[in-house]
Amino acid sequence: MTKIKTLTTAIFLWGITSSVSATSWFKNNSSDYTNRRLSVPDSAQIDSFRQYNLLMHDPKSHLLKRPVFINMKYSGGKALVEEDKLKTGYVQYSEMRVGVTSLGNRWKDIVYGMPYYGIGIGFYDFNSKQTGHPISAYLFQGGILKAFSFRSMVKYEWNFGASFNWKKYNAATNPDNKCIGAPVNIYFAANLYYNYLLSKDWDLNIGATLSHVSNGATRMPNSGVNTVAAFVGLTYYFDRERIVNEFNPNLRAPSYDNSRLISDITFNSTVRQRRFDTEETGLSSPYINKNFFVGNVSYALLHMPNYKYRYGGGIDIVYDESADYTAKKIGEKPDGSDIAKLYSGKFMDRWALGLSVRGDIVMPKYSVTGMVGYEVIKGKKNDHRLYQAFNVKVPFWDNLYGSFTIRSQKFSKAQYMFFGVGYMFDHKPFKLIKN
Repeated sequence: MTKIKTLTTAIFLWGITSSVSATSWFKNNSSDYTNRRLSVPDSAQIDSFRQYNLLMHDPKSHLLKRPVFINMKYSGGKALVEEDKLKTGYVQYSEMRVGVTSLGNRWKDIVYGMPYYGIGIGFYDFNSKQTGHPISAYLFQGGILKAFSFRSMVKYEWNFGASFNWKKYNAATNPDNKCIGAPVNIYFAANLYYNYLLSKDWDLNIGATLSHVSNGATRMPNSGVNTVAAFVGLTYYFDRERIVNEFNPNLRAPSYDNSRLISDITFNSTVRQRRFDTEETGLSSPYINKNFFVGNVSYALLHMPNYKYRYGGGIDIVYDESADYTAKKIGEKPDGSDIAKLYSGKFMDRWALGLSVRGDIVMPKYSVTGMVGYEVIKGKKNDHRLYQAFNVKVPFWDNLYGSFTIRSQKFSKAQYMFFGVGYMFDHKPFKLIKN
């Protein structure tokens, strides 16, 4: 692990040195590109893209459909966990990523802010003996939120993947880690950052990131680990000059019916574990290695005013097998762990019904949903009525999609990790129905 960190640091320092040299070259040669600027439309963002393109050389021959880039990041911050569950110090991690960026030759590139995609790997140090040294592998996607000029802009980015090599909770060998109960967990991060063009090949990135790691209660304990950090990064583009020949600022999205309504129905399932009461049960630990089935049907009526956003309200029905289960110690295993007998509750006590509001961000290859809801019928689950969810939908065919959802409580603790399928139905606008 030390060798990996040293290698990552060396690559990052090499990038800084190279970018300084590239910036010097850019300043000495920028006049040639300035003279090549053409008249552009009035839109500020299109103007930014056009000026950005004219900084590049003439296009070369290329093998890949889109320009490729590599990125190195260093982040430092703090883990947002309770000290009685996990003690951590200063959190730092290094990331290496590779991706592709848009060319600006499709209307979707313009509408969605020149999106980029790729894969990354990160090496984490929580300065804690209880966590080990986790490694994350993830997919990422980002784009431009606001362009101030051809060099200066604000971007966003999503990361989604898995986090490995955690030193999980163990009652005998690692009892102080009450946040992570599995060696492999789901990893999610949201990034907001400032991007500055140093030269035709190099960009500087400075921003903030919020990440979450948990296993969706598939293995207890599962409080999860949230981390907030600041980061600095460098991006090197291969053959980015191709954009100068491909980019078309005059592209516009096709006409759109902004009164569009959509019915969205999703069927989800998962397994979960839960905490058990240790008072008057004889249990030495609240965690029992028992999986319970959870099923969910979610329906939403959404308004989609444009290509990028959907919003509306919905109903969430949950069947949770773990509701009202009780346990009692009846013996011990040779290793000292409990032998417990489980007692199931009533079937009707396992059902819950919630009402929710939600919003979707729609991208060409997927959509992201944020949801907040309240269970008006709770059954006998040991959970809070207020819930939140983060969802990713990936289309399979037309309106059929695959779905992944992390549902949480108190905006921090993962409750369920759902996998599912769904379908979207188009409706006529209400005004047409009335006529």
